[in-house]
Amino acid sequence: RHTIAVSELYVRLVELARSNSFGVSEFATEPGCYWPNGLGGLLKPDAHTMLTRGAVSDHWWIEHDQATESLPTVRRKLQTYLDFWHRGQQGPRGIMPRVLVSAITEQRVKAITAMIRRLPEAEELVTVVQSHDAPAHMAQTLRQ
Repeated sequence: RHTIAVSELYVRLVELARSNSFGVSEFATEPGCYWPNGLGGLLKPDAHTMLTRGAVSDHWWIEHDQATESLPTVRRKLQTYLDFWHRGQQGPRGIMPRVLVSAITEQRVKAITAMIRRLPEAEELVTVVQSHDAPAHMAQTLRQ
C-alpha cells in the first residue's frame, strides 16, 4: 500500500503538471532518493521530487504516512531532517528540500501537525497535508 501511494502521488503530480504549466523534472523513490546525512548515515525519504516552472524549481523530500508508525517514530524521522538542516547540510543540487508529510487521514494530519508545532523551527521546513491534497499543495507552493 505504501509503495502504491507514493506511485499514485507521482501520477497525480504528472497529471496536474500537464494542466498547470509546470514540470515534474525529477522523481525518485527509495532507495534511489536516499541522501548522505553528513554523519555517516543516510536520510531516507520515501521520495524526492523536483518541480519546475520556468527558471523556478522546488525540491521536496516526501514522507508518506500510512498511520502505521507511532507518532514518536514519526517525530524521530522528522527530527533527522531538522538536524540535517540545522547543521547547514545541503540536499540535491546544493539546496535543502522542503519536507512534505502526506498523511492518509485528516486526524493523522492534525496529530502530526500538533507534534511538529512542538519541534523548534519545524514549521519552516515541514508541511503536513492529507494525501489527496499533496500534489495541489506542491503546485501551489511552486507558484509562490
